[in-house]
Amino acid sequence: MSDTPGTNTLDYDLRMATARVVSDADLLLVVFPVENPWAASTWKVVANLSENQLRRSAFILQKSDTKDEVDLEVMVGHIRSLAKQKTGLEPEVFPVSAKLAIEAKKGEELVSHIWQRSGYPALEAFVSRRLSGNFERRRVLQEVYDSTEVMLGRIEEKIQERREKLDRDERFLRELESEVEHRREGQSKFLSERLAGLGAVFLGEGKKAADRLGRKFSVRHEFVSLFKQERLPSQVERALLDGVTKAVGGRADKDGEELVESCRIHWETVEPRIVDQLELRAPDFDRETDSLSGARERFVDRLGGAAREVVSRLRLRSGLELEMELRRSALKGYVAGALCALILAGVCGGLGWGGMAWVFVGVAVLVILLGGFRAMTMRDSLCEEFMQRVEDSRQEFADGVSEDYKEGVREFFVEYGELFEIVRRRIAEQRGALEPQSERWSDLFLELKGIEQEI
Repeated sequence: MSDTPGTNTLDYDLRMATARVVSDADLLLVVFPVENPWAASTWKVVANLSENQLRRSAFILQKSDTKDEVDLEVMVGHIRSLAKQKTGLEPEVFPVSAKLAIEAKKGEELVSHIWQRSGYPALEAFVSRRLSGNFERRRVLQEVYDSTEVMLGRIEEKIQERREKLDRDERFLRELESEVEHRREGQSKFLSERLAGLGAVFLGEGKKAADRLGRKFSVRHEFVSLFKQERLPSQVERALLDGVTKAVGGRADKDGEELVESCRIHWETVEPRIVDQLELRAPDFDRETDSLSGARERFVDRLGGAAREVVSRLRLRSGLELEMELRRSALKGYVAGALCALILAGVCGGLGWGGMAWVFVGVAVLVILLGGFRAMTMRDSLCEEFMQRVEDSRQEFADGVSEDYKEGVREFFVEYGELFEIVRRRIAEQRGALEPQSERWSDLFLELKGIEQEI
């Protein structure tokens, strides 16, 4: 309450409203101007205060910086005396200076001696004692504190429940990922069997290449190859490359289909658990398997390319070319012998030695026949040796494509694992929403503990 100009001219309703405010206030401050602390209107209001209200009152003498200490002591003593005359009680009187208080706080740090001269430290200490010692206020504050503590406890329980739910969701996600990893490892356990199947594919295509070599490698071809560039080894190798690539791709496509079916079977067990655990609608497997179809195609292309590269590294063509070159060298000897016999037959015929001429002709024919027989036996030997190299390279081929096969299976299950993104996204969203709420709760809890200390 202050000695505001016009207070004594308020109408009845406003005076009644002011009276209700005064009666409910925890502390009343009666402010006197230092120029004239004897105004009758102010003392009239003071005289009308009840004893209870007076005990909750303090007198403030403002603008104390305009008077010296001696004058202030006289004025404070006179105010106390006058108050005791009019009310029977001697109030607390605090001379203060708002000007000095503002001056003390203008800088970054409080100017202590100016702040003390302002009189506000004593006033603040009085106000703090009176309000803190108010039993009714303390009771209300304690009730508010207790209610707030209960509400914070309930909020903490809700936050803890959400944390536990997120922990369960994360365990569920790890369980799903573990199951996917287990299935991938299960495919790895059958790796040797599947690689043996790829080795069998390579061996089958090698037999086809050997058959092609046998058909092309005729006696006529042997003798014709003496007079032009030999292309049969490159043709056989190209046929083998194409055949192996196609056959391995077909086998990989079949394995990819089995992998899709394995994932489908697993998803049928996962879907109801996602609904129960997360209360979410699980993705439709058939609609979401476009990525698996892409993984399947990449798996086929990867193995086909790896098979082609491994066959090229086996250098079967170079071995075949070497064997054919050795056989051509042998045939060249037969041809050279036959030509020499024919030349000698011609010379003998020119000299009139008819008998000798026919003998050399017979020798030439015999050499040609021996060369043809040798060519036939060399063809069978060549095909057998080529097939033997294919068989010897079977395990090397399987080992060569093993890493690509394992990596292809791993990528396939990585793609399948993307179907669980709905679980990861939900956990991330819930965790992100929970963190600021938890931090806010911690701040409120610390503030509440600070209030407890003050109470």
